Amino acid sequence: MIDARQLVSLMVAYQQASNASKTIDTANRVLQANPNDVRALALLAYYYRSLAAQGGADAAKNADLSTQYGQKGLNALSNTPKPEGMSSADFTNFRSQLTAIFDGAVGFAALQKKDMALAQRDLREAVQNGSQPNISDIYPLATADLEANPVNPEGFWFAIKASQLAQGSGQQQILEYARKKYIRYHGSEDGWNELVNLAKSAPSIMPPAGFLVAAAPPPPPVSVQAAQIVSTKAPNQMSFAEWQLVLSSGNAQAANTVWNAISGKTVRLAAYVLAATPLQVDLAGNADDIDTKTADITLRMLQPLTAAALPQVGKVVTFQGKISSYNSSPFRMTFTSDGGQWGIAGQTMSQQGGTVGASAQPLPDSGASQNTNVLSDSPSIAPSMQGAVQGSGQSSSLGRFTHGMGQCTHSEYQPGRLWIVNSCNTAVAVMFTSDSGNFWGETDVGAGDRTMVSTMGMGYDPRKDGKVYLFTCPKGSQPVAPDGNVWLSRSYKGEYVCRQ
Repeated sequence: MIDARQLVSLMVAYQQASNASKTIDTANRVLQANPNDVRALALLAYYYRSLAAQGGADAAKNADLSTQYGQKGLNALSNTPKPEGMSSADFTNFRSQLTAIFDGAVGFAALQKKDMALAQRDLREAVQNGSQPNISDIYPLATADLEANPVNPEGFWFAIKASQLAQGSGQQQILEYARKKYIRYHGSEDGWNELVNLAKSAPSIMPPAGFLVAAAPPPPPVSVQAAQIVSTKAPNQMSFAEWQLVLSSGNAQAANTVWNAISGKTVRLAAYVLAATPLQVDLAGNADDIDTKTADITLRMLQPLTAAALPQVGKVVTFQGKISSYNSSPFRMTFTSDGGQWGIAGQTMSQQGGTVGASAQPLPDSGASQNTNVLSDSPSIAPSMQGAVQGSGQSSSLGRFTHGMGQCTHSEYQPGRLWIVNSCNTAVAVMFTSDSGNFWGETDVGAGDRTMVSTMGMGYDPRKDGKVYLFTCPKGSQPVAPDGNVWLSRSYKGEYVCRQ
């Protein structure tokens, strides 16, 4: 009969021999003899975290086991006495190393489950207790900080530190991710380069005491925003989101200006279908409402739609109808349509090989409002597209706009990693999102090159996030909605063009 000490020695020997199956089997036997053996708990916590990072069908189960063994390890470690013959300094170092493993396992699993508060707490402990800088803890911590609501600005520091530990193009990818997050948080790029230099030159992985990044000032009251929009843009050049903001702002003067201009007009819009019957279609046009699946558009049919003409729930469609009324709170605009040429125009989304087609067809000028962008959640002023853009996939000139380059890129998934591959001989800028809307971002990909956008099991999970959608433009330009609005919601999977 092998005693507990012999089992621990055997477990260590298997680990040193890189025999994973024997190591894990022996670790479980050690825990049967002593459920609080911290070495065995550390091995199992680390092992299941590694499996969870690889993704696959058992990723969620492995993340749960990672949490289970990590938490058991933290509890056991607090009651573990110093072994005989071990110095106090060595015991302190031993505890710190195991704490980093246990907290890293718990924090990583929490990040996979989008529990940002728990992920931030435990991953910070893991980074702080690590015997040496470890990108597999530092980068997840940066992500947990920067994807949280509200953002924890320490994430900018940790992202810069992670970039120093990354290999090859990963360095620039992490920095670019953090830079774009910085601009959204701070309101501009001012101070970014100085922060990068400060963090890179600092000897400590941890940010200095009192570290802060100033957040952008809050937007003005909605009533003031409404007045600003009306004073700078004609109602027939506004997006649907801007109509909604003005009409629900409580600013009666601004609302009357917009309503008097658009009431009774026939317009073409794109929106997300929430429910459909032969006589009524409920849609979401504003990006926030798409995210929450809240109807803000009612399309009433003057003639019943046939079964074949009913739009599919969960898809983006274009329709044309006459604006007849609206309710300001909760906001909903009602359109009427005869169900024929001006009814449901069909799905605008073109999916092939994980990419989204680059066609946009603004309504020809016939006296109607040319508001084609209804999927923007930004109240900022945006130029309108003039003239039809055909979805050829070629990059022909349209003044400040070009067609998308969806034919150039596709996504490739390997266990734990997601790549965006560029098959064209020109560099591209790519925005990406997923069916879930939880995995999204942007990156550049060199000519004939590929870029990794999800690694170490972080970010993309094919079982939870589904299909990946790519919005591809020549490098130096930006994917925008068909009316030129630069803010695309993470739920947006419709048409786009490229703004130079």
